[in-house]
Amino acid sequence: DAVCDFMVYGNGVVVVSEGPDDLILLDVTDPTNLVEFYTLNFGDVMNGACIAGDALYISYVGNFMRIYDISDPSAPDYVGAVLTTYGTTHPAVNGDNLFVSGDDGNVHIFSIINPWNPAHVGQYTPTNTPHAISSSGDYLYAACEDVFEVVNISNPALPVYEGSVFLGTGNDYYNLSNDGQYSYLVPDSTGMGDPVIVSNWPPNAPAVTYTFTDWEYKVSHGVAEHDGYLYLGSLFGVRIYDLY
Repeated sequence: DAVCDFMVYGNGVVVVSEGPDDLILLDVTDPTNLVEFYTLNFGDVMNGACIAGDALYISYVGNFMRIYDISDPSAPDYVGAVLTTYGTTHPAVNGDNLFVSGDDGNVHIFSIINPWNPAHVGQYTPTNTPHAISSSGDYLYAACEDVFEVVNISNPALPVYEGSVFLGTGNDYYNLSNDGQYSYLVPDSTGMGDPVIVSNWPPNAPAVTYTFTDWEYKVSHGVAEHDGYLYLGSLFGVRIYDLY
């Protein structure tokens, strides 16, 4: 089945969105033998998800996010919801902060010192509409309309623009992952643009370093990097690449 979105949990669990409302937890301790832990069906259209410790945050087309405790991946426990005034697209976690791209054109910043009760502390407005975000160290990476943008978040309350790279007119990327040095971007399901790898350094001059040109990968949303492997979603499931 088609993979819409996924990310990697620290202990080797991949969370996969299979279609608009199913979430699957996979054990990827052995990247050549993926084992299913659990499947959640929500009945609501998901946009993205991310993990902080044992907390799983899921964003939706509607104006809310759901929070699950996945300390036991075989039995996720619903904790509660965060209500917003905007549609939430892709979330990302860095330390005690949760970043959420919204359909209002902003990246919203939440404190998750209490991971079960996120508190809104600020927002950042990128050059163009943000579709997907990721974060590592002092930086936030945003896949925006036509561009990839780097933002300094050393002070999360005062985000500062660092640099950007043009990705091409109409090339909208709706999911990304990063390992600090590189960001991995995939386009939306219309297939506009090719999946690309972007060098994050230097932050004021990010650059595209590799492009996946095989057509089958263009109709995908999911991408995740974990322990030297790149997981790339497509209509045919998950493709795994050894980055080294």
